[in-house]
Amino acid sequence: MLDAVSEGISSQTAGALLATASVVSVLTRLLSGFSADRRTGGHLRSAAFMILIGGLGLAILASARGDVGFAVGALLSLGIGWGWNGLLQHGTLSLYRDAAAHVTGLLQTFVFAGAVLGPLWVGSMAASVGFQIAWTAAAVAMAISAIGISLFRHRVRKYGV
Repeated sequence: MLDAVSEGISSQTAGALLATASVVSVLTRLLSGFSADRRTGGHLRSAAFMILIGGLGLAILASARGDVGFAVGALLSLGIGWGWNGLLQHGTLSLYRDAAAHVTGLLQTFVFAGAVLGPLWVGSMAASVGFQIAWTAAAVAMAISAIGISLFRHRVRKYGV
């Protein structure tokens, strides 16, 4: 939350906010997994929705100033926006049970590539052009990801592939 500190929020408040958002993320993952275990579909739709919520949180971080804006942006982007991982895996595997190893390998390759490259990209962007543009670009990337998941979901439903 270097951005929060640079905007005048104390490091203690920023740290508490980050810790709280982390707890919300854990709870989001647990609750979404609990919910997914009790239904037979909609996992990819839920994952895409969570990614959109994360993008909205990043957009709020890009424009917010002060404690409340950062708190809302952090809780949405980190707390809810990063709870999608398990649902994406579960939803994809439920569609391709017969090719679980292949699908897991492909999906995890891209997820882990994003996990490595994303922070490098956002961090270097924040250092060179500022946090506002970095958060905005990350919000756009999350929106594109949610659209991609939705298109994949539509293709599966329409063509059964």
